[in-house]
Amino acid sequence: MRERTRNGARRKRASRKGLVVTEMAIILPVMMLLIFGILDFGRLYFTQITLQHAMREGGRFGVTGQQLPDPGNPLALQSRIASIRQVVHDAAVGVGVEPGDIVVSSISGGSDNAGGPGDTLTISMSYSFRFITPMIGQFFNDGEQSFTVSTSFRNEPFPPGDRS
Repeated sequence: MRERTRNGARRKRASRKGLVVTEMAIILPVMMLLIFGILDFGRLYFTQITLQHAMREGGRFGVTGQQLPDPGNPLALQSRIASIRQVVHDAAVGVGVEPGDIVVSSISGGSDNAGGPGDTLTISMSYSFRFITPMIGQFFNDGEQSFTVSTSFRNEPFPPGDRS
């Protein structure tokens, strides 16, 4: 009698092991998709917030009329637009931003002009974010989400000069 009970208990344990493996095979892909989806949307949010921060930093620097030293020639200064682009690039830590992708313009001077004192300075940039999870990315344009970030500031009164 005891032997029959032991064999029955063994069979129940063996069938439970198979059930656990089956449940895991069903649940694991869903859990992985959920985890990687959370990571992807976290990266997207991080990228957007970082780029907005970088635009604000570039705007704050740009309205003062300052210029950064030229890295190739320490005695010279970069142009004002190159300086603003460098500040934005440096503030966008963790996001692949190239200074050439940043558009600096002003109301009175148009594109590639940071404007003079009292003018409105606008800095903008378009960025394409690539999802790492293909199942999440398929709901967006070829796995990419494009967005534009920009900011506008009024230039402070600074001494006018060659500050384009």
